[in-house]
This record gives sequence, C-alpha cells and structure tokens, in this order.
Amino acid sequence: MLKKALNSTTRSTTPGAEQLRAEWERIRTLIGARRTKVQAPPRVVPENAPDLAGGVELLRESRQQLLAAIENATYDDLLSVSRPHPFQVVGTLTGAGWLSVVAYHDLRHAEQIRELGAATNVHTADQQMRI
Repeated sequence: MLKKALNSTTRSTTPGAEQLRAEWERIRTLIGARRTKVQAPPRVVPENAPDLAGGVELLRESRQQLLAAIENATYDDLLSVSRPHPFQVVGTLTGAGWLSVVAYHDLRHAEQIRELGAATNVHTADQQMRI
C-alpha cells in the first residue's frame, strides 16, 4: 500500500504540526497501547499459516519490501501520501504515520509472543526469531 502510494502522482497537502501531533496521538493510544483487543480484518487473517521458520522468512521478506519501498522516499514524500486505516477509529494516516503503525503493530505482536512464552514456560519466540 505504501509503495503504491509513493509511486502514485497523487499527493495530499502536507499536514501541519497540529495534525501530525493528532495523528501520532491516535497511533500511540490506539495501536501502541494494548488495552483493547481487536479482531484483524478478514483480508489479513492468515489461512494455512506457515510454520515458525516459514513465518520468520515471510516477515523478513515483508521487511525487505518495506525498506525497498521507502528507500528513496523523503520525510516530505511520506507526509504527502495518505491512506485510511482499516479501523475507522484510527482514521486516515500519512505515509509517516503508517510506518509508526507498522512498528507498533510488530511491537504489539512481539509482546504477545513474550507473554505466551512466559505463560507456557517455553523459549520465547523472540530468541529464535531474530529479524
């Protein structure tokens, strides 16, 4: 989605400082805080999920694709594109906001994995999944 937005000629007006603060606050409180459990939209729920090694490889590939998509993008480029989040309460986010969402989303899952590992007294997956 971000690659497509950055490759598009369609650009938004760069948001002001107050809009960016509001965007960040929504991301921080809605994505960053794990107070609320949410159900993933059906289009992103995995079917026939891979084993651990396959999942780690898919994460590596996804990360490489994201890095390639933003490799030549400036901060202004990231601010000039926007796309709506699937959860309406999060709203429309700039490309920079989407990068924060990705980081918080991954952190959220890493914390879940640690909690599961601690609860089951097994090695935590983050020791095995150095990405």
